[in-house]
Amino acid sequence: MHPRTKELLDHLDRNQATLHEAIDSVPAGRREIAPSEGAWSVANVLEHVGMVNASVARLLHKKLAAAREAGLAYETDTSSVLEQFDMKPLLNREVKLSAPEIVRPSCAMDAATARRRVDESHAALRTVLTDFDGLALGTVYHTHPVFGTRNFYEWFAITGGHTARHAAQIREIGERLNA
Repeated sequence: MHPRTKELLDHLDRNQATLHEAIDSVPAGRREIAPSEGAWSVANVLEHVGMVNASVARLLHKKLAAAREAGLAYETDTSSVLEQFDMKPLLNREVKLSAPEIVRPSCAMDAATARRRVDESHAALRTVLTDFDGLALGTVYHTHPVFGTRNFYEWFAITGGHTARHAAQIREIGERLNA
């Protein structure tokens, strides 16, 4: 396995584990409760994360399959992707980001179902990354709605960071519900 693939798989898995820890910190019976009017519940956050991850996995797979078909080169760079990408703006919960309409939760999904969807979408991301292991993902680009044009290594980094951002949000929801 290419070192960059391994690094990003570890990044995705670490943030998925952080998300699960955050979910488990909120009692199961409170995961469908929004802490205030207009705020998202844990279930809503999980539904959103599942939708985003599934959408990103489909996008990356489609674009990378086309790039491979067109002769995408093998990766020769083994440097760290994460050391080159500043995750701080993504993880800064003081800066509010609005989800595009297409990935806003329906507010009709229970937390257990939403959690399963998050796990399924996480598996889909891992599959895309391993299916294109060793290819030069840094030469394939797509515009991110918040972070602008990014290469596909950065897309995987952003997606893992997005999961971490929402893990922090879930912890905040739990704290507000317990206050």
